[in-house]
Parts: sequence; C-alpha cells; structure tokens
Amino acid sequence: MLADNLWSTSIDDSKNQMNLHQIRQLAGDSVFKKGTDLLEQDRVQALHSENSHDRITVTSDVQGTRRYQVTLTFADGSLLHHRCTCPAADYQPICKHQVATCLEYLDSLQDDVSGPGDNQNNAADNTSAKNSANTAPRKPAKKDTELEQIQQWLQQQPSAALIERLSRLASQHPELRSELAIQAALALSPPTPAALNKHITKALPKRTGLWEYRKVAQYFDRALLQLQPVIDHIANLPAETALNWSAKALQRLGSVLEQIDDSGGFREALEYTLGKAISRDVARLDWPQECKLTWLLNQQLDNSDLFPSVAELELSDGEKQAFYQQVRAEFDRIDVASDYRQRTRHQRLHNLAGLLTSRPAPTLSPRERLAIDEKTATTAWECLRLAEGCLNLDDELSAEDFLLRARSLPHDEHNRNHFDDVQQRIDLASGKAVSVWQQRWQNFQQSPGYKDWKILNALVEDYSLQASVPADWQAQADACLRQALTQPANSKPSWRMRAVTDDMVNFYLATSQPEQALAWVKQQPVSMTAMINTLKQPANYQQASDTVIALAASALNDRVAITHNQAYAEAVEALQQLQQGWGSDGDDGFRQLVRELEATNRRKTNFVAGLKRHFSDYLK
Repeated sequence: MLADNLWSTSIDDSKNQMNLHQIRQLAGDSVFKKGTDLLEQDRVQALHSENSHDRITVTSDVQGTRRYQVTLTFADGSLLHHRCTCPAADYQPICKHQVATCLEYLDSLQDDVSGPGDNQNNAADNTSAKNSANTAPRKPAKKDTELEQIQQWLQQQPSAALIERLSRLASQHPELRSELAIQAALALSPPTPAALNKHITKALPKRTGLWEYRKVAQYFDRALLQLQPVIDHIANLPAETALNWSAKALQRLGSVLEQIDDSGGFREALEYTLGKAISRDVARLDWPQECKLTWLLNQQLDNSDLFPSVAELELSDGEKQAFYQQVRAEFDRIDVASDYRQRTRHQRLHNLAGLLTSRPAPTLSPRERLAIDEKTATTAWECLRLAEGCLNLDDELSAEDFLLRARSLPHDEHNRNHFDDVQQRIDLASGKAVSVWQQRWQNFQQSPGYKDWKILNALVEDYSLQASVPADWQAQADACLRQALTQPANSKPSWRMRAVTDDMVNFYLATSQPEQALAWVKQQPVSMTAMINTLKQPANYQQASDTVIALAASALNDRVAITHNQAYAEAVEALQQLQQGWGSDGDDGFRQLVRELEATNRRKTNFVAGLKRHFSDYLK
C-alpha cells in the first residue's frame, strides 16, 4: 500500500522533509487505515499545495458522505495546523479525510522526485497507491493547471495593467486590501514605533466570546495574513529592536488567547511564525552572554507557554549549559518559608522548576529532582508524591517525614485511602509486613473485592507470611466475596453487576478451582472475558462439554450482536483462546461451536469472513 511505502520514505522538496510519523500518531491505526482506503479509492480531488514563508499549505476536496474541504499546514516536516469540514474533525485529533489528503500530497511529491529509472529500479520493493509500479504519471489537478496558466499570462502583461487590475481586486476584497495596505505603509515610509504597535494590535484585536471553531480559525488566518508583512519588515531592523517587537507581538498573542477558546490549535501557525522570528533575532544579538541569557530567562518566565524553548532557539552547547546554570542559581536564590505549612505558591519558583525539569534541560538524578520538588511542594498531594519518590529511593525515613507533612496539610477525605497505601508501603519497607497484612485483612472483611484479595495473596507470597495468617483465610475470603456479591443490599445495574461478579470468577481461577468458577458462571452474569477464561479450562470442558459449548456460544453471540468490526475481532480472538485451552481433545466440540456461530451470524459477512480466515478447517 502507498502508506507503507511512504512510511519508510522521506520526501525532500529542497526545503522540508516530511514523513507520516506525526500523522500516524495523531490518527491511530483505525483512522489511518480509513484514510488509506479513501486514497486508494481516488476520493481526494482538487489537491493544491502552496509554499510560503517556510510553510507548505495543502488543500483538497475529499469525497466522503459529502464533499469535504481539507486544509493542512506543514513547516519543517511537522503538521502545524489542520482543518476539515466533516463532523468527525470536531472530536477526533485528525480525521480520515485529512489523512487521505496528506497521503495524496506525499504521493505527488514522490512522483515529482522519482524519475522513470527510479520507478523501474524500485518496482520490486515499492507498491504504489494503484498497486502498479508502471502506472502513468498522475494527471495535474485542474487548480494547479489554472494557476500555471495565470502565472504565464501575468508575466506577459504590462505593469500598468497589472497595477490597475490589482487595485480593482483590492477594492472588492477586504482581506487583500488590508494585506496590501500594510505592505504599502511599511514600504513607502519607515514606520514609527506607534505605527508598528498599531499594526500589531490591529492584526490581533481582542475578542470576547469567540469560541466557534470556524470563527476562531478565520481569526487566526486573518491575523497571520496581516502580521506576516510586519514580521518581514522587522527582520530588517537591528537585532535588539527586532527582538523587542517580536516579543511584543508574542505577548499580544498571549493576551488574546486569554479571551479566545483555541482548543482546536488554530494559533499554531502564527505561534510558529513568531517563534521563528524570535529565534532569528536571538541569533543576531551581539550582547554579552550573561545579558543575553538573563533576557532569555525573563522571557521564558513571563511567556512560558508561548516563548520558544531553549531547544527551539538553537543556542550553542555552551550557551545552553550556562543558561541552565543561571536557572539553577536563580532557583536556589529564591527564599521560601522554612515551615512547609506557611509556604504559598510562588509562580516564579514553579516556572523555574519547570525549566529545570523540562525535556531539553540536563538530566537530573532522582535525588536532585526530589530536592526541586521539595522546594515547590505546597499541597498535601505534592508532599504525598514526595513520600512515594523517597520510597522508590529506599529512603523510608524521608518518606515518613513527607507523609506526616501531607497529613498535616488540608486534603480531601476521599484521599485517605491513598495516604493509608503510602503508610503501608513505608511499613513494608521497614519490616512490618505482618501488621500490614492484618490491617488489610480487616479492611477486606469489611469491604471484600478481588483486587484487595490479590494484594493480600501477594503479601503472603512475597513476605512468606504463611505462618502468620489464619489457616482458613482462603475459605474466609470465599465466604466474604460470595456474601458481598449476592446479598440483596448490593443490588446494582446489570452492567455494573456483571463487572462485580467477575471478581468471584477470577478468585476461583486464581485459587485453582475451575469447577466452582464454572458453577458460578452458570448462575451469574459475567463478562465475556471472565466467561472465556473459565470455559477454556480443560477440566471444565471434560466435565460438561455440551454445557460449556452452549455457554461459549451465548457469550460470543452477545459480543457479535454489537455489530461492530471491533466486536467481531474480539469474538474471533476469544475463539482462538478457547481453541488453545481445549487442545486436540476438544476438536469435535470446538467444530460444533464454530459452525453454530457461522449459522447464527451468517448475515454478518465481516464476522463470517473472520471465522473462515482463522478456522477454515472446522468449517469444511
């Protein structure tokens, strides 16, 4: 398939290298497969790409349930911005129409960079979207052909005619008029600081209640269109002046985002453009290193969400090392109250800690990270996390200290179980396993559950507590679980009851009592997973073959009744587990089960196809 071919191929258009790693991560396997299917069905139409200011904008129409319009923006091989008019784009990270457009674009690039000889040499290794190595070159899109003709025609026109036509278009289209007006104002006379500030605020006006996706996208498209000539003009100013104006535009963007719901990430193209401008201006600075790094540190703290990271600024290794030394010195300099109960959140302190623990920062040892977290911890939850960190370092004394701090700070009552768990971990590390087991056993008798029993069983095995626990604790656990799951007071909805009754099945299977598990499944509703785990036991199959087959058929038919390919796949996988559990002795019964499933679900072609693919021998 084309996607598999491009997956291992980088497409070089002289400025950018692109691959599908980011698209595949966003889409997931299911959506990515659907996008590939759309491509192979020739659903992508009117593909057009445009290079502008180190960005590539790709547009297309994709024929789905309706005709949807797709826009993708790439820069340096990364997907900055993506839109689609289909409903799925509102709730999915990326929809199948956008995936298909990306694949179509990369395929067109591959056609451009591969000559006839390349196609012949690679025919054995690569499979094209049309499954043919000798496919004729893709016919250019109609829009691309029209643009080429327009460019040729414009080159033949006199300048006066072009000026007149462009002026008339500007009077008819407000966006074009606005863009040309800014470019003209910047080119005809050097703008004053007040004029530059006016251009920035006009490009990024503050709006309240702007939350609709389409309107937010239009806002940032317009902002980028109007800011681009300003950014190009700033690039010709002295480095320090240019840097101040770029930072001012970034600050303006931050204040705008406080009033706009940009959950769709439409600002990313503009944010990327401003970040590139700042990186360019920082590289041109001739300040002393200390002044330069101090300025960068202040910008990182004041605009931590938008300002380019240290990695994006492309500083030298020496500058990076000096920068983080300065951050650490500033972090250590800030004084907080020695009494943890008097500490308050200090935003600057937390921002510095974020810089020290960020991905580009030098790697910290676990002890150094704990020291940073200790200085910024102001809540019970943060202190509790510190206690867990100390336990991971086998430091029970420090863990006990942080746990005491956490208990003394305000905390929700529902977090009490978490405090108890940390306390028990400390006790286990301190050699108090017997008392921990006894406490957990008391809690289990009051509120039994399979997960709690598993913990108890693990404690017995890990700490050799067989001599210290009741001799009949397994029998008591059986009685507690049965009583908790069957008493009328615990009546629950059917879906909840099915999840709860799985505890009993898991308990019997874990204690090597498959016959009791089978008896339980005959009486109580359980999940398909618990049912299959019980039925695939050889002892159960030998004991009551007909009953087992009937139960298995019922559980699998319930799953297939969902009428979804994922449910079909789960049912086939469960059948494979049954086949492995029963072995060759259960071939006759297994053949009967498979045939019953095929007959019952013969109208569900996808499920039947799965049966024939994996169990063809049993359907002959």
